[in-house]
Amino acid sequence: MSSGTQQVSARVFRYRPEIDGLRAVAVLAVVLYHGGMGLPGGYVGVDVFFVVSGYLITSQLLRDLEDGRFSILGFWARRVRRIVPAATVVVTAVLAVCWFALLPRDRETAWAAVSHSVLAANVFFLQVAGYFTAAAEDRPLLHLWSLAVEEQFYLVFPAALALAWRATRAKRLALLAIVGIGLAASLAISQYELARSPDAAFYLLHSRAWELLLGAGIALLPPVDAGWPRVVRETLAVAGLLLIVGCARFYSYATPFPGLGAVPPCLGTALVLIATRSDGDASLWITRCLSWRPVVFVGLISYSLYLIHWPLLAFLDYWSLDHPGLALRAAAVALSLPLAAASWRFVELPFRQPRFDGATRRTLLAGVAALALVGAAGLEVAATTRRSSLFPASVVALAEAQVEARRGVALAPRAELAAARSGRLPMMGGRGETRILVWGDSHARSILPAVDDLAKQCDVGVAVAWHSVTAPVLGFRSTDHWSLAGDSVAFNQAVFEFARDRRVTDVLLAALWESYRPMTELRAALDRTLSALAGLGIRTWVLREVPRHRVPVPEALIHRELFGTDLRPYQNTAADYARQGEWLNQALAGLSVAPTGVLDAGPLLLEDGRLRMTQGGEALYYDMGHLTAAGARLVAPALRPVFGDCAAAGETR
Repeated sequence: MSSGTQQVSARVFRYRPEIDGLRAVAVLAVVLYHGGMGLPGGYVGVDVFFVVSGYLITSQLLRDLEDGRFSILGFWARRVRRIVPAATVVVTAVLAVCWFALLPRDRETAWAAVSHSVLAANVFFLQVAGYFTAAAEDRPLLHLWSLAVEEQFYLVFPAALALAWRATRAKRLALLAIVGIGLAASLAISQYELARSPDAAFYLLHSRAWELLLGAGIALLPPVDAGWPRVVRETLAVAGLLLIVGCARFYSYATPFPGLGAVPPCLGTALVLIATRSDGDASLWITRCLSWRPVVFVGLISYSLYLIHWPLLAFLDYWSLDHPGLALRAAAVALSLPLAAASWRFVELPFRQPRFDGATRRTLLAGVAALALVGAAGLEVAATTRRSSLFPASVVALAEAQVEARRGVALAPRAELAAARSGRLPMMGGRGETRILVWGDSHARSILPAVDDLAKQCDVGVAVAWHSVTAPVLGFRSTDHWSLAGDSVAFNQAVFEFARDRRVTDVLLAALWESYRPMTELRAALDRTLSALAGLGIRTWVLREVPRHRVPVPEALIHRELFGTDLRPYQNTAADYARQGEWLNQALAGLSVAPTGVLDAGPLLLEDGRLRMTQGGEALYYDMGHLTAAGARLVAPALRPVFGDCAAAGETR
């Protein structure tokens, strides 16, 4: 190293218990969040893990590069020893439970294991973790998405760092500039994707890489000089920890995330790491707190705890008709602690022994073999659940009702913004002229089997424009995680222009109206929409919300079949339905243009004052509020006014 260039100095690493303490903070935040124990934003613990991982791994890589012993295969072998053994044990155990305890419809877990075996669990869950899949709490391998993000990053980053090291001759400022550019680009992508595709922003590497790169940048910084005033370092560390804890406490599902929303917890992690880097300094209050033995122990078992706690909670939720109570969730979390300790002691530690250090090739081959075994086991479980079932045929039939959510999309493909703009909305019904447009959210999609039947009876074409949690009104920006978000206004404008250009005569608006707030904005948007359609001479029909149940209907029916559960406490009443409709009543009050008609399917679903779940052995809903094909056809009479005299004639026949 010449005296004329600023170089990254060699680092002799000492064990830093405070980093294990920081891991403990991260994993406890995640566990308490998953357990529903007072930390609605505890998911930021994953972001803390990302920053810590980027810092530690980059520090190790820099040491290897400076010592002239960097080996990409050696790095991957270390990752295999660190990650694969415990993950293999947990995923295999989950598959074993799935073999016996999950319904045949639930092959998702098996395919999640397959995706894990090729380091693509995040991509898999991006595809399936949508609005119409089972609740996230039921996915025992959902948490593997974060492992996939890390491993995808480390497939690329070490080689890129080595190339940059050689190209810049190990100049710290140049390396920092490169990492900084990558960090800024990834953060910008994350914020951009958050507005356009929140799922992609959450799951994919390109919008999460900046968090790992932040840790890498900290590793490139010189240590905080011990001569810095202690109050400065203490303030930085305390501020960092408060940022992490504050986000875990005050963030929620509704917080836009990641994007800029992930900056505070990541910045907090960075501040703690920077403030505690002074070699040999254990005098800081935060360092002493994070180095407390019980906290450090939780940090040591944090990886196994992360792997184990979630499947326990997921299986508990899977077989609970109600959301499991606090006592049950606390018991699952408590059970995960000794299991994690055992995994750390008997699975993680043995594979980190020095005897494996020189076995790079054998370690890599063993890692590939373990992942292949997991993938093969996942394929076998998926295939087996297709062929046979340990459950009664009646239970299997009810369970398949939930799969209709996926099958039904083939009837009317998801109408994306591009399809609306191009004037190529999905069509259904007869071969006659297209004169009806069904416009709405996922609740509009769930009535399409009835719409299709009526349209064929009348030999008219029906265009369909729907998107999950996206209100079918002009100028209203839907903000839910699964909505079109920033594109919702453009989407609805394109749908309106389709109705205008194709000269449709009738528009049916159908949605879960009470999910769109605030009232003032919804009422204004609804008034704007009805006025615009009336200006074109289009008749506009508004469908009231289909009455909803308190629990997913197929699951309730399965519980009755298996356990004899009395379902009356879970059935909503006519009074409940009336309360559900109050939001739309308020939205319709005082409009400058009234709809042609307000349609109500509720009476067709009520029997003896309670909301029906089944008819003729078929479930009428595939979740709490979306109708199955059987449910949609039951309410078809409520939709007949849209189709006029031909539908009424069909009714008399």
